[in-house]
Amino acid sequence: EKILESGHMYTEVSNLENNIDDLDILYMTRIQAERFENPSEYERLKNSYVLTLEITKKAKESMKILHPLPRLSEIDVLVDGNHRAKYFEQVKYGKFVRMALILKLLEGEYEEKEEKIFLNDKKCSNTCCVVNDEFNVTQYCKINSEGKKICKYCDEEIK
Repeated sequence: EKILESGHMYTEVSNLENNIDDLDILYMTRIQAERFENPSEYERLKNSYVLTLEITKKAKESMKILHPLPRLSEIDVLVDGNHRAKYFEQVKYGKFVRMALILKLLEGEYEEKEEKIFLNDKKCSNTCCVVNDEFNVTQYCKINSEGKKICKYCDEEIK
């Protein structure tokens, strides 16, 4: 409903192989056993949609294959080497996004615990550092585990 309400069209198909040549993106997921009340029904359907290397040959060269991983048997491992397979990149990028979100969530707590030392007489030796380019930026440093003073803005050692 929401797709149609937004002015977009979609087509529901029951045969991947006969329709793969129309796709720009193929987002695969597994058939989830936990969604079935009857285990025999899951067993009957679990391998209904399996992407093989042979099927990908019928797809557009530019089609992308995505999957949230982990997979069971819905994508043959031979597909992993196909240039269309982007699911490992998808997972890697998702990891970076989660890392950034976690860092952002912890940032306030981290900032409060960080030891800041105001330096009156020294500037960062990194000529590209913001403290050397911007007017009225206060030079702060933090002390690393080796006891060295590190610029808060660019992480260069202050000598």
